[in-house]
Amino acid sequence: MDWVAANVKSINDDTGAFFIGNGRGFIDCFPRPRHTSEFATDALNEFMINVGTPERLMCDYAKEFCGHKTPFVKNARKRKIDLVYAEGHRHELGPVDVQIRESKKKWQDSHSTKDVPTRLWPYGLKSACEIMQVTAQENGRSGFEGATGNTPDIGELLDFEFYDPVWYR
Repeated sequence: MDWVAANVKSINDDTGAFFIGNGRGFIDCFPRPRHTSEFATDALNEFMINVGTPERLMCDYAKEFCGHKTPFVKNARKRKIDLVYAEGHRHELGPVDVQIRESKKKWQDSHSTKDVPTRLWPYGLKSACEIMQVTAQENGRSGFEGATGNTPDIGELLDFEFYDPVWYR
C-alpha cells in the first residue's frame, strides 16, 4: 500500500490516492483528499469490501501507516492483517511501484489522446487500474482472478473506453 500525491486537486477535492496491489497484476486506486491515517483506513476498508482482507500488507514508514495508536494500525490489528514495513529511507516498494507507474502511464495516455480534463484524474486512474486488473498476465490469469479466485466480468469494459462520448435515447 502506498500514497501517491497528485499535482492537481480533483473535482472532488482529492489531492492524491492510496494504491493497494499485490505486485502480480492486481492494483487498485483509492483517491482521497489527504494522506491521513483515517483516509488510509477508509481506503483499506473499501479494498476489503471489494476484494477481501489481505493476510499481509506492506507499507512504507509514512506517518499514516505507522504508530501504534493510529486508526490504520488499529484497524489492521483488528482485521488480523500482518503489517510489514519497507526498508527505511527507500521510496519504492518494488513490484507495486511498477504497477503504480504503469497505471499512471495509462492515465497520461488517455489524458493526452482524449483531451480529458486534468481534474478528472481520479476517474482516469481508477479506470486504468480496472483495465490492468482484468488483463491477462504471463500465467494466463488476470490480476483480479489471482487476488480473488474469481473470473472477472469484462462485459462493461468492452463497450466504452474511459471518457468516450455516450449517446442514449
